[in-house]
Amino acid sequence: STENWSRPKEEVQGLLKLLKEFLIDEIPELNEQNILVDFVGSEQGLDSQYLAEIRALAAQTHSNTGMKVNIAFNYGGRLEIIEAIKKL
Repeated sequence: STENWSRPKEEVQGLLKLLKEFLIDEIPELNEQNILVDFVGSEQGLDSQYLAEIRALAAQTHSNTGMKVNIAFNYGGRLEIIEAIKKL
């Protein structure tokens, strides 16, 4: 969530690393199960190299037609409201 940015830097880096490692480990199984991985939330404040890496991992599931798993990334209800208002 967006609230996670207030955590210590080392903890935030650990959470980001955990997500990436999960995707690396689980993409073969997700493909075997025909599961599509997608991200919701904001990319604001995220390292471009990291974003490219996790997008590339998720893209390996882009042709899957079964269940869709949305990973809420850098997401918060307040941010969603602000972004919706901006689109009006």
